Amino acid sequence: MKRSAQVLLLLLVVSTAVGCLEYDEQLILRPDGSGLLLVHYANQRDMRFQNLYFPSDPYEIEEYISRNYVGEGVDLRRKAILQKGRWTHVYIMLQFSRLGNLNQLPRFASEGFRFIREGKGRWRVRRFLVLERGPVTEGALFRKLGINRVVNRELLAEVTFRFQWILPGKIVTSNATRILSDDVAVWEMTLDQLLKKQFFEFFVVFKKK
Repeated sequence: MKRSAQVLLLLLVVSTAVGCLEYDEQLILRPDGSGLLLVHYANQRDMRFQNLYFPSDPYEIEEYISRNYVGEGVDLRRKAILQKGRWTHVYIMLQFSRLGNLNQLPRFASEGFRFIREGKGRWRVRRFLVLERGPVTEGALFRKLGINRVVNRELLAEVTFRFQWILPGKIVTSNATRILSDDVAVWEMTLDQLLKKQFFEFFVVFKKK
């Protein structure tokens, strides 16, 4: 078998074994600091990256949501689990009375959501995405399979994260990947990029309408 065919076969086998993940999160913030957090992820099998866990079995998803997305000041308004072919889609809608209340949920306990007044009509919204220190590093995820670094990156790039913030005012500055409009910021990253950093801060400074 030619080497290119061997690599292709290996990619197919590992992709089936590891599965793919698409994670999409939308934060809608109101002027008083209340708002909604909408979570949607789709995967083909359970995926865990240190403290980030995305189950695919419906019973485990139900239990995981009840343990990690329920807390004081946060109302679990909606949850849905849909099976579409080989993919499991999970939808979660949270309503919070204050952005900082999200930090009380086990899922977001280390992420430091904050809504801070900076003066002159400006407000800062901040959040961290942290991977706990542990055995997962670039390459370690597939070490047992003997996959090289190039193939690692191709597979890690198949796991994607997208975060969208809708603010109650005009964005002044942000470290977002893209600014879609005056009040919408978007961050997009792959697992490969996230594992390299282990820690990422999202921030937006905006002027209230």
